[in-house]
Amino acid sequence: MVKKLQKVVDNYFEKDLHLQDELPTVNYLADKLSVSTRYLSDVLKQETGKTALEHIHIYLIK
Repeated sequence: MVKKLQKVVDNYFEKDLHLQDELPTVNYLADKLSVSTRYLSDVLKQETGKTALEHIHIYLIK
């Protein structure tokens, strides 16, 4: 799930969608991954100890 999330976030920024639609939301990411927002955050929290929103913030910092 983490690798899939990373691909979606990478694509979002490569397509410059952040310039048009602002930052990706957890809802957007969950929709692209075909899961619920709750499930996405729960799985990421179990796998990495961080929520989906924290992953977005980490990506921005990098």
